[in-house]
Amino acid sequence: MALFKCKMCGGNLEVTEEMTVCECEYCGTKQTVPKTRDDVMSNLFNRANNLRIKCEFDKAQEIYDKIVASDPSESEAYWGIVLCKYGIEYVEDPATYKKVPTCHRTQLESVMTDVDFLAAVEHADVVQRSVYEEEARAIDKLQKDILEIVHKEQPFDVFICYKETDESGKRTNDSVIANDIYHQLTTEGFKVFYAAITLEDKLGQEYEPYIFAALNSAKVMLVIGSKPEYFNAVWVKNEWSRYMKLMKSDRSKLLIPCYKDMDAYDLPEDFSHLQAQDMSKIGFINDVIRGIKKVIVKDEPVAKAAPVQSVVATPASANVENLLKRGMLSLEDGKWDEADKFFEQVLNENVEEPRAYFGKLLSAIRARSEEHLLQSAQTKYSPLTDNDHYKKAMRFAGEEYKSYLLDLNTKYVYSSGMNIFNSASKKEEFLAAKAIFDKLPDYQPAKEKSAKCEKRIEQIHNDEKESQYQTALSILTSDSSTEDELNNAISRFRQISGWKDSEKRITECQTRNEEIRRENERRRIELKQKAESQRLLAEKKAKKRKIFHAAIFAAVALVAVFLVILFNVIIPGQKYDSIVSLMNEGKYTEAITNLYKCSGYSNFRDLLIECLNSFPSSTIAGGDRHTIGLKSDGTVVATGDNEYGQCDVSDWKDIVAVSAGDYHTVGLKADGTVVATGDNEYGQCDVSDWKDIVAVSAGDNLTVGLKADGTVVATEKSGCDVSYWKDIVAVSAEFKNTVGLKADGTVVATGIKAYEQCDVFDWKDIVAVSVEYNHTVGLKADGTVVATGLNIYGQCDVSDWKDIVAVSTEWDHTVGLKADGTVVATGNNVCGECDVSDWKDIVAVSAGFGHTVGLKADGTVVATGYNEYGQCNVSDWRNIKTTNG
Repeated sequence: MALFKCKMCGGNLEVTEEMTVCECEYCGTKQTVPKTRDDVMSNLFNRANNLRIKCEFDKAQEIYDKIVASDPSESEAYWGIVLCKYGIEYVEDPATYKKVPTCHRTQLESVMTDVDFLAAVEHADVVQRSVYEEEARAIDKLQKDILEIVHKEQPFDVFICYKETDESGKRTNDSVIANDIYHQLTTEGFKVFYAAITLEDKLGQEYEPYIFAALNSAKVMLVIGSKPEYFNAVWVKNEWSRYMKLMKSDRSKLLIPCYKDMDAYDLPEDFSHLQAQDMSKIGFINDVIRGIKKVIVKDEPVAKAAPVQSVVATPASANVENLLKRGMLSLEDGKWDEADKFFEQVLNENVEEPRAYFGKLLSAIRARSEEHLLQSAQTKYSPLTDNDHYKKAMRFAGEEYKSYLLDLNTKYVYSSGMNIFNSASKKEEFLAAKAIFDKLPDYQPAKEKSAKCEKRIEQIHNDEKESQYQTALSILTSDSSTEDELNNAISRFRQISGWKDSEKRITECQTRNEEIRRENERRRIELKQKAESQRLLAEKKAKKRKIFHAAIFAAVALVAVFLVILFNVIIPGQKYDSIVSLMNEGKYTEAITNLYKCSGYSNFRDLLIECLNSFPSSTIAGGDRHTIGLKSDGTVVATGDNEYGQCDVSDWKDIVAVSAGDYHTVGLKADGTVVATGDNEYGQCDVSDWKDIVAVSAGDNLTVGLKADGTVVATEKSGCDVSYWKDIVAVSAEFKNTVGLKADGTVVATGIKAYEQCDVFDWKDIVAVSVEYNHTVGLKADGTVVATGLNIYGQCDVSDWKDIVAVSTEWDHTVGLKADGTVVATGNNVCGECDVSDWKDIVAVSAGFGHTVGLKADGTVVATGYNEYGQCNVSDWRNIKTTNG
């Protein structure tokens, strides 16, 4: 029976053969399901729905389009396309706890007239049609609410599209460039949509109306990027792809790709017909502004151009005007000394020409124009009024020019404050920005920003107090806190006196300290009395001892010494030799079993890791649509889909282990460092600073590494809390799930628990683990296998497996390697991924999405299952590493 997933929450749906509408038992939502019961089609639907739930609408729509091409009568595929076109994400309403739609891709066209919606209704049965129409009405109302906000918005001239933060959550260089361009364009008088400022007072769920309004009204979009992947980041591509669709119906719109530190040929293919701008080129912004002005004609810029008329009693001579123009042209070309000489010549003819002094100011600051002068304020705050050239210009200026200079200084100071404000995260930085804004008490934008600085300073101050409070409270509430620790808590509570109930907590700490002191005193007296009693008793017994007692005790002591040596040296030594012998014979599971019985060995952990690493499971790896192989010489081969560069491993060297995520690949180097390539939307490839790593595991959107000291690290944006794990000897990761095998044979887990895939706390004697999105499998030391989680396809039916030496899991199937080199598999076999019964001489296995890979003892590789992207094309591979040693 085909398995379908809930479109709202991703849970399993209970669907019978004839049903086209059902209710999700997890979120209670009534929804439509596909008419088909074909396993391949159901897998495609589930894959598309999973991508759409993650808001990867373009990827999801590609799959829905494939389904429509295969079956033009499948109404559910048309409905999936509608959800992607309108960017529908279902979220929980906090008031009713029901799933309600939110829109990330507003359209001017009503969903009720959309061609794909009409196709869905046309091909639906009566019950499906009523559900489609009800959901469409809810989406249509949402659209109308958004458009109502949009109609109230003033039109924008320019839309700046860029990636705000990198994979580690830090501000990108693109955002700094966007900030500079924003200020220069606003100075020119354009109304600019720049998310960091335009949306700064909006909540996340309120962004869409304003983004939609800006996309539709803006005549120009600047797409800024310094890395190819930044242009294709989910929300960046969402904005520019929507704008390009608008350009097809409105030819007056212009999109300008702006790139830096990359080759123009690496720009998205969609930009191939557009005129791109290299941001590293001198005069880049002037070229962009000129291009924008060709499309948008402004009546009067916000920042007025400097008045041409001088303030001297007599008009300036033609020679003075010509010299001033030549000076300004030299500034535009960056010829600072030449420009300064022209302005000096002006002053030789008229020492009171204010424009010449202003030109000398621009030369000294290395600014090409008034606009670049404002940009120079982005580096260091220093008001123009401190500059001698500015002072002389003000001294000889008339009222109009003086007003212009004063206005320019105000904007210059404000720009300095904005630079600090936009990148500020610490209290000191907001204080510095506020100090600058406060120097402009009559400038309304500065007053507003100063107020925002005050709020952020107060918030940070309160956050610091709360952090102090929580730290002190954790000490107070801990049963094991010592007197010194409680004194530390008292000190912390006193530092935040007046915050919450700090005074009350101080009293509680003092009371706890007094109780500890009384208890310590009681124990001291008790121990002293006990010691005195024992001393007196010992003296009494000593008087009664005879000389022969000494001989008897000496003999007993000799026997005791012998027994200690026997049980702590001779017998353990024999067991140690037995374990080493088993390892030399390749009987690693038996060696691990004996190790668990002798876990007191000083080198217990080293021997256990050596045993675990003797299985070559990390020399081949199957991903979502690609396969990786580690060769004996430390190089790596790959086959399959390379959309995100997940197969770009040809230059890797000194690799000792590999792991494949859905769309990325990770390699462990012999020196304990890690390399990665492929999709990095969630920072899953940010591993360049890892050290002392002994094992790696790549999941859908995360990477996990096991360190030599038994601790575990995970990529920063994975949300994977493994920082407290210790004594770990093996790890496995997938999507948001991670499991760790401890040195004592127990297992720890973190991640999604909807299918009980993390219920591993009672497992014992485990020697290997493998985790998937919805289930977890463990290999026991006796060669049997345990599993927990979703079992709709039978992927957890492993209770009768025996003599297993390695296991590997994927979304809907599980594979086991037997000690005799044969392979067993269970779960979904729609693509032939479980057709492994005839495999022989296998030394390692790996389960990919819809396919399975096996490594043979001679270093060749076999594969079975889904091969649309060539992920099973491994028949020509040779010399794949057959051990992990």
